[in-house]
Parts: sequence; structure tokens; C-alpha cells
Amino acid sequence: MQIIVKWSERALDAILAGTLLIIVLLTLAQVFWRYVVGTSFTWSEELNLLLWAWMIALAAIKARHLRISMLVSAFPPNVQILFYTLRLVLTLGLLFLLFWFGLGMVALTAGDSYVELDFLSRKWLFLSVPVAAVPWAIVAVGRYVEAVRQLRMGNDPMEVKQS
Repeated sequence: MQIIVKWSERALDAILAGTLLIIVLLTLAQVFWRYVVGTSFTWSEELNLLLWAWMIALAAIKARHLRISMLVSAFPPNVQILFYTLRLVLTLGLLFLLFWFGLGMVALTAGDSYVELDFLSRKWLFLSVPVAAVPWAIVAVGRYVEAVRQLRMGNDPMEVKQS
């Protein structure tokens, strides 16, 4: 299982790095063409926006959001597990809302196309949200399981090195 997680993380890192590289190259080419050649790509801004949306949505899967655990750590382990459970339930609830309303936006924009990239539906912009919500929920559950395991072993989950 650990091998699958590591390879998944590496694949996600490669996708994110590749997306960022494309964004940078596209932006540099746009600047060069605009200021040196005297013309511009009419489609580059729309493609950049699409790539940024996907990169941000996918990067959110790996993000470790700011937590101040001083108050939670003051409680006994069983109460801490309750807090971690509450956080997981709230996280999964919000991710479900992102998934559900993201699918609604995909359906709503399926017939709309970009102005300059008229072969590409705008649904691809909004599809990044439900696509990222699923692995994000899996990661949240995995982090919860690991935190509970550390608490049951008598460790502080915030002090244990987390990958």
C-alpha cells in the first residue's frame, strides 16, 4: 500500500510540475510574441486559466493546511480522537459539496465553449473541482487514520513526521 501511495504522490508531483512548466513556457512565449514579434496568441490566456484551475485543484490534494494544535493537544487522547473525527466529518462534508456543485457546474457549462479555444468546452475548467475532491477525500481519511493510530500509540500526531 505504501508503494502505491508513494507512486501516486510522485505521479501527482510530476503532473503538477509539468502543468506549471507549460504555464511558464506559454506565458514566456506570449510575452515574447507580444513585445518582440508584435503580435500575440489570442488563446493563451484562456489556456493559462484552464491550466491554473487544474493545477490549484490538484495541488490542494497534497496541501497541509494550517493547524494550531495547542488546544487540541491539551485534551486526553480519546477527546483528541473526537476532535479529529469531527474535523474529518466536516472536511468530507465540504468536499462532498465541492464535488456535487462542481458536477452541477460541469453540467451547466457543458455546452459553453471558450471564445478562442472554441473546440474546448468550459466544463473542463469546472471539472477540476469534482476530479480533485475525490482523491482529496481519500487523503483526508488516510491522514485521519494515521492521526488516530499515533494517538493510540501515545504519540502526538502533530510531532510525527508526516509525508
